[in-house]
Amino acid sequence: MALTTNAELVTAVQNWLDDTTLSARAPEFINLGEAWIWRKFRTRGVEEFVDIPLSAAVAGGTATGTADAITLTPTTALAAYAYGTTISFTAAANNTAATTVNVSGLGAKDLKKGERDNLDALEANDILSGATYAAWYDGTQFIRQPYAGAAPLPSRYRGLRRVLIDGDPTRRLNFHPSQDFWQRAGVNSSDSPTFYTIEGDSIVFAPVSGAAKFARVLYYRRPSAVATAVPRLFRDNPDLYLYAALTHASPYLGDDIRSVTWAAALAQIMDDIEEEELRDRFSGAPLEARSSYFGG
Repeated sequence: MALTTNAELVTAVQNWLDDTTLSARAPEFINLGEAWIWRKFRTRGVEEFVDIPLSAAVAGGTATGTADAITLTPTTALAAYAYGTTISFTAAANNTAATTVNVSGLGAKDLKKGERDNLDALEANDILSGATYAAWYDGTQFIRQPYAGAAPLPSRYRGLRRVLIDGDPTRRLNFHPSQDFWQRAGVNSSDSPTFYTIEGDSIVFAPVSGAAKFARVLYYRRPSAVATAVPRLFRDNPDLYLYAALTHASPYLGDDIRSVTWAAALAQIMDDIEEEELRDRFSGAPLEARSSYFGG
């Protein structure tokens, strides 16, 4: 039987376990195996790039309205809510519950926090009177950001490979750990970003972009669950998913002699994938010293 769909994977796990009393448990073992795979794998097959729009934040001034229904009236009215728009504002009151923001009379939008794929409503005192905040628009709602130069991390984010400013010239940004980032000159100035850090669920750029640009982010994206869609990682490596599920069935099975075989097979599959990945990264070319200068 081929392993190309979630249903076929469930059937295969049930067949390999060879215990009809465990049929209902197979999706659980698959889910646990997937969680393990997502934590382990940083391969070309789970890379994705996304453009994050960067621009000067719209100064929303001091909030009016109510504590949980914020109204912002920028000096230059916002024409429309656009993906990537950042609004900065000073709170006039502590919020008490879920909060909305209405900018330039364009309509109230939820102001949320957290991971882009799992946003939460604000809780009491997430907004404090007199403090300054930034809100980044994702096309549906605003996401609270710690600073005007920040944006939410990409969808299903698992790790970064690199960040470029897409323009003329195209430039790679340098990463600085959070504890070092805020001590660097220019962190609060307005210019083309040259470095970044990651804090919580946000990527923070500095200097803060003074003009419309795009940060082209290459990152490791968590594959979709097999039960929802068929990710490339599963299409290319069905054996990885099968043995990951069987290995994660082992604690449930207890002292089962097959567990050692499954774990050994899974380890070998991982080694094979990583070896193939190393070959692919260099496309068969030998390593050689190169200058970064391409002038004539």
